[in-house]
Amino acid sequence: MEHEILLRLDSGNDAQENIKIIHNQCNYIIKRSLRKENLEDWLEIAKIYGKESQPREEKTVYTGQCYRFMEVKNGISEPLGIIFEVTARAIKSTGEILLIPEISVDSYWTNLKEWPETVIELYHDHGTSEQFHSELKSDMGVERLPSGKFATNATILQTVMVAFNVLIKIGQNLLSYAGDLPIKLTMKPRRLRKVIQDIIYMACKYVKTGNRFKLKMGANCPWFNPFKRLYLSYLN
Repeated sequence: MEHEILLRLDSGNDAQENIKIIHNQCNYIIKRSLRKENLEDWLEIAKIYGKESQPREEKTVYTGQCYRFMEVKNGISEPLGIIFEVTARAIKSTGEILLIPEISVDSYWTNLKEWPETVIELYHDHGTSEQFHSELKSDMGVERLPSGKFATNATILQTVMVAFNVLIKIGQNLLSYAGDLPIKLTMKPRRLRKVIQDIIYMACKYVKTGNRFKLKMGANCPWFNPFKRLYLSYLN
């Protein structure tokens, strides 16, 4: 295998049975479910084992690693790594000053040997990949594949992925034409749904004149200039 596999799972998969299966099979990061764990206890653990930082005066963050024993194979217990990020806030986002700090805890099971900050960042990338999955299912309309045959669905999925990558490329190129766009784009990258609505669904008329086929756009079409620049960039 050229690259190692990293399995990232959310807190819905935080079960001892799952960890037993994957513990010695691949690298993993699993968001822990706190269940009935006491937040004040976690704050004390974080103060002992964590590294303190203060992004803002009213916000203190502790990042670090601790271990807990868990049975992972044939009655054998091993110390499993827990990466934690504990945040204590003295002021709410509304500006209300708190007498007792508001505590939030994010923790992760992992067998990685990386720094805690690296593990947390790797898990956050899981959310980025989930966005692409969501776009593929909802924006591209392939939440349910149509056939009962695996080979047919594989062909359909490969075709969809070609369209998916083309739309992603169009969306990225649009960001470089900020001066020609009728709206201000703040999201990077753009959702595929918006690319389809703005460019693919743009109203036009397909006509033949002088033995040549042309697309006729409306005189006041707001997306004509970025569409033209996109078209010419792909010709070149």
